[in-house]
Amino acid sequence: KWIAVILFAFISVMLAIFLYNFYTVVQISSKIIEEEHLLQNTKTTATMIREKIKSDLNTVYGLASMLSSFDSINSEEAKAFIHKAGQEYPFSILMVTDLKGNYYTNNNSEINLKEPYYLIGDTSNNKRITVIYQNALYGRDMISLDSPIYNGNQIVGMVSGLFYVDY
Repeated sequence: KWIAVILFAFISVMLAIFLYNFYTVVQISSKIIEEEHLLQNTKTTATMIREKIKSDLNTVYGLASMLSSFDSINSEEAKAFIHKAGQEYPFSILMVTDLKGNYYTNNNSEINLKEPYYLIGDTSNNKRITVIYQNALYGRDMISLDSPIYNGNQIVGMVSGLFYVDY
């Protein structure tokens, strides 16, 4: 009689230990699978973001090429072109800047570029992400995708596709 009680208790304890270990292994396996899934999603998202930026950089480069065909990047025709392009392309704002620091945007926004704390990072004459404008418009940070505008072999300005950082 005591042997049966002890045997039943022993089997119950062993079954509880087995079930606890099984539950723990299942939990660990599901966490590993979840982490692998998250890692794959992260890689996919990063690839999509890289492709989006690459596509948008090519758009900015194409806009710079089209702007170079105007007599002046500050002409009314160039401004009308940027206004229309701003409605068709995915940027929050399109901005054209000449070598004297004059600029205009597709939606006639006032962007304060004269204050030094708005600009983080270096500008360059290459087609790439060049600057972040801090609190430049509506108190929101912006990333700028820039490309130089050439007239012949001479740079006459810069076209910038601006995105809000939170976008």
